[in-house]
Amino acid sequence: QADFLTGAPLSPANPAVCAAGNTGAGFLLRSNGAINLVPNPNTAVGLFGFAVAAIGDWNGDNIGDVAISAGDIVHLFSGATLTTAP
Repeated sequence: QADFLTGAPLSPANPAVCAAGNTGAGFLLRSNGAINLVPNPNTAVGLFGFAVAAIGDWNGDNIGDVAISAGDIVHLFSGATLTTAP
């Protein structure tokens, strides 16, 4: 089974809170049924989640990582922890 990554570029950074100036979010739906929020690491830049991609294992932990764009900025995240990857 595989995980599924989707972007929500106009979503609030925290979907539980509706607020003006929504800057976007990403969501990783895990094959085990868990849904993980990937918040915008830079809320000064909107449209986070406009484009998403699986990028293979960039940090060498044997778990596929993901890229999520915000405008012309691309953020890399560990697929294991969903923290920004170096």
